[in-house]
Amino acid sequence: MPDRVKVIRGLECCNAPNRHEGCPYDGAAHYNICTHHLLTDAIALLKEQETEYKPDGPDFIDGRMFTRWKCTSCQYFVCTEKGPPDMKYCPNCGRKVKR
Repeated sequence: MPDRVKVIRGLECCNAPNRHEGCPYDGAAHYNICTHHLLTDAIALLKEQETEYKPDGPDFIDGRMFTRWKCTSCQYFVCTEKGPPDMKYCPNCGRKVKR
């Protein structure tokens, strides 16, 4: 898992023109390599903020079969009759749902 503070500091340094002293990603052989490492870590941090709904088993309500889906972040359950839940954000924890 990338260090959040390191990524923020690296982004601040890259955003300020000609101010790369103290950049935690400095030391790479070439600026493009430095930027590549920074962007790779930033993308990983953003992906960690997403959640998924994974099938957790069948559920029967009034004699009808539903699929119970569980948020991988907060363990909140959602039941649907067909397919995965069509949500952009988890109604319980608010994390973006990965499709």
